[in-house]
Amino acid sequence: MMPAEERKTLFTYPGWVEDMKSIENELTGSFQCHDSFRDFKDTWYYRKMQNRQQLHEGTCNNVMRLNSGEFSYAGFERDKEKLVNSFRDGFDISEKMTAPEMKQRVH
Repeated sequence: MMPAEERKTLFTYPGWVEDMKSIENELTGSFQCHDSFRDFKDTWYYRKMQNRQQLHEGTCNNVMRLNSGEFSYAGFERDKEKLVNSFRDGFDISEKMTAPEMKQRVH
């Protein structure tokens, strides 16, 4: 799937080895098996690992914004947890950032 040296330079977050093994098991046990690293980089699995790496490094702009103290409306912590979990699971939360912005304006 991905050469070991490339994995070591791309991912350092806690649990990345387990994530990679789980993904490799899933992909090699299914019809979705990818032949190259380039193909892997186009998948949701890779986005999920990239997002987890960004959380580990603190480089996700949307999550940094959620942690900035800019939001103080009732229920924000719950909304923040949902957004961060969605990001951790490989989803782009950029469009979902409008909900906390609107709630803060109303607050």
